[in-house]
Amino acid sequence: MELPLSLLRSDISSTFRIWPEGERIGTLDVVYVKSHNPLGPLPEPIIWRRKLPLFVGEVREAAMPHGPRCPDCKGTRVVRNGKRKGIQRYRCKECRRCFTELTGTLFEGLHKREEFLRFCVCMVRGLSVRRAAQEAGISKNTSFDWRHRIISVLAKADSDVRLDGIVEIAQWPFILMDKGQHGQAPRSSSRKRRRYSSFLRNDPDQQKGFLLFAIDRTGRARAELIIPEDGRTFGSAMRNIVSKNAKVCASKGPGIWRPVTDYPEPIYWQGLWKGRKYVKDQALMHPLFHSNNARWLIYEFRNWMRRFCGVSTKYLLRYVSWFWRVVSYGFMRDEHAAKVVLFDALGSTS
Repeated sequence: MELPLSLLRSDISSTFRIWPEGERIGTLDVVYVKSHNPLGPLPEPIIWRRKLPLFVGEVREAAMPHGPRCPDCKGTRVVRNGKRKGIQRYRCKECRRCFTELTGTLFEGLHKREEFLRFCVCMVRGLSVRRAAQEAGISKNTSFDWRHRIISVLAKADSDVRLDGIVEIAQWPFILMDKGQHGQAPRSSSRKRRRYSSFLRNDPDQQKGFLLFAIDRTGRARAELIIPEDGRTFGSAMRNIVSKNAKVCASKGPGIWRPVTDYPEPIYWQGLWKGRKYVKDQALMHPLFHSNNARWLIYEFRNWMRRFCGVSTKYLLRYVSWFWRVVSYGFMRDEHAAKVVLFDALGSTS
């Protein structure tokens, strides 16, 4: 039996481990309310508070699962070299470089580390940059930098996942956007963004892009961009997502799917359109072969992205990785899910 690392580093295991008080990075106040008693009604709700701390030792175990290692030469011949503000320093015997326990992690170079865990709560809730800055007590520029510190690491870890077995795929057309890029002409004007449906229907394909969602039956999910003007085709996206022996299934729809001539593997097309069944490649009508999960995910992602008022195309896959975590940890309390997301990002950097 293999226990997930997020469980081993959760607040449950932290209660049995006595960490040095000088290693405390930040603390969250978690409020529990119990208003139901199976033995009888309660005169008033029971409210109690609990401290959810984060220690340097937890970060050390997540960032160094194989022991101390030099971030420059990847050498393991390191020795202790004193402490700096309560954080252990190391010196590599091979390249003579000094580093700390937080070097190469999300906490490197942060001036308000005690607020980073609270900011992760804002990430779980999907708050905007300005709203998260108000909740965490930081500036909006710092909030934007912290957000992309987390989601860039998550997106890099997700790019190594390959799907196998029965893989469902779905596509979403979007407008190429250079939001936030100063000093150059934007790809799409505000008038075209406001009239989104007519723009996608009437303008040439070179100004469009497609977001490809894929999910297999084990719950693993991937996403890739299809941008014709950048040379990103359907076949290149599929080769980065699925393995060679995977069985890909999708629902054919009008005006959405681009030509798939550059993908040699068969696709199991499902469904009817205008009373006619698509028979290109293969059309296997079986209950196991459907794309309902992928279509539901891409529908939820479109609704979730509306709060950000547009995202630059080069950052879109980062937001997809962020969305995966929001959906996966939706059953947990925001404070506990924040630590899981943080340890997920820390484990991806190791």
